[in-house]
Amino acid sequence: MRSLKGKRTKYVCAECRRQAPIDALISATSYEVVAKELVHRLKFGRASAAANAIATSIAQRCTDVPSDMIVTYAPTAAKRVRIRGYDQSQLIAKRLAKQLGLPYCRLLRRVGQTRQVGASRQQRKEQIQHAFQPTGNKLTSQRVIVVDDILTTGATLEAAAAALKQAGASHVTAVVFAVA
Repeated sequence: MRSLKGKRTKYVCAECRRQAPIDALISATSYEVVAKELVHRLKFGRASAAANAIATSIAQRCTDVPSDMIVTYAPTAAKRVRIRGYDQSQLIAKRLAKQLGLPYCRLLRRVGQTRQVGASRQQRKEQIQHAFQPTGNKLTSQRVIVVDDILTTGATLEAAAAALKQAGASHVTAVVFAVA
C-alpha cells in the first residue's frame, strides 16, 4: 500500500488495494496524543496492562467481524521480545480474541531481526518482505484477523497477510490500534 500524496496511509489508491494481500483493515484510532502515549508505554515502558485498553478499543471497532475467524498477530523480532519481555502484538491479539469470543492461534513466526522504526516505506517493504513464515498450521480457506499495534506504511501487515494467504487463508483482515 502506498499513501496518496498529502494523505494519511489509510487512504490507499485503487491500484494498491487490488495488489495488497490484505482484504480489509480495521483501525481504532490515529497515532496521536493518548494513543501514542499508550503504545509507547506498552512497547517501551513495560506496561503490559496497556494491551487490555488497546484490545478493548479495537474490539469496539470490530462490530461486524464474522464468528468463523481466527485471531493471530504479526510477530515482533525476537530481539525486541527479549528486551521487552513480551510481544506487544501477541498480548493485544490474545486479549482481542477473548473479548470477541474468537479463537486465538499463533499462525506466523518471524524470521530475521530487522528493526522497522525510522525506515522509509521502500526500506520497510524490502526488509520485511520475507520476514514471516507460517507456523505449520493448515489454513484451508480459513478467515484470519492479523493484529498489530501501529500501521505506519503497511509493509509489516502486507508481509504477514501474504504469508497467511500462502498458508491457505482465504481472507485476511488486518486490525491495528493506531494509524500513523
